Amino acid sequence: MASTPKPATVELRSQLLDHALALLEESGPEAISVRTLARLSARSTQAIYTTYPGMPALKTELATRGHVELANHLAAHPVTKNPVLDLFVTVNAYLAWTRAHPRLYQFMTTIDLNAAPRTDDHTRISHRPAEATMRAATGRVIDAGVVHCPDPTYLYLQIAAALHGSALIELELTTRGQPAASGQTGLELIANLIIALGSDKAATHSALRRAQRANEHQ
Repeated sequence: MASTPKPATVELRSQLLDHALALLEESGPEAISVRTLARLSARSTQAIYTTYPGMPALKTELATRGHVELANHLAAHPVTKNPVLDLFVTVNAYLAWTRAHPRLYQFMTTIDLNAAPRTDDHTRISHRPAEATMRAATGRVIDAGVVHCPDPTYLYLQIAAALHGSALIELELTTRGQPAASGQTGLELIANLIIALGSDKAATHSALRRAQRANEHQ
C-alpha cells in the first residue's frame, strides 16, 4: 500500500501542475522544464525532482488532470429521458471544452496514460474518465432501442472517431486563423451514423437542433 503523501508535497505538486498548465497554455509543452518550474515556484530543482522523478511523471499527471476536468465538465450535464438529445449535449460539451482548452487537449492526446510513469498509487485514476461518460451516453441510445447495434463498443468507437477527429481538425484550423466548422461537421456525422443505425431522422435532427440551442445559451 502506498503511503499517504505529506500535505506539503501535495501542495507543491498542485502548485507545479498549475505552473505547468499555465506554461502549456501560453507557450506549448516545450516550455515546461524543471528549471522553469523551479523558478516559478521559488524552489530548488532538487525539490522538483523530489516531488516528481522527472518531466514524464509530471506531464502524465498534467494529462490526467486534463482528463479529469473534461470528465467533470461532461458530468455536469444532467441525463434526461431523451437519450439522443443527451448524446448530442454531451458531444457539444466535449467540443466546447476542447475549444476552451486547445493546447491542453492536444497535449492530452500525446500522453499514453497506460504506459506513462506515475508518481505514486494515490494519483492513479481510471484512464480517460471522460470515455466512460461518452460510452454511457452511447449505451443509453442502444438501450432505449433508438438504434439497432448489437455491439455498444462499435457505436462508441464510431462516435469517438468523429468527435475526436473533428475536435483536432477544428483546433488546427483555429491555430491557422481559419474558420472552423468541423465541430458542426462532427455532430452531423454522428447524426447520420445513428440515423443509419435506425434512429428516426426527424427526431434525430430535432434533438441535434435542441442541443445546439442549449449550447448557444450556455
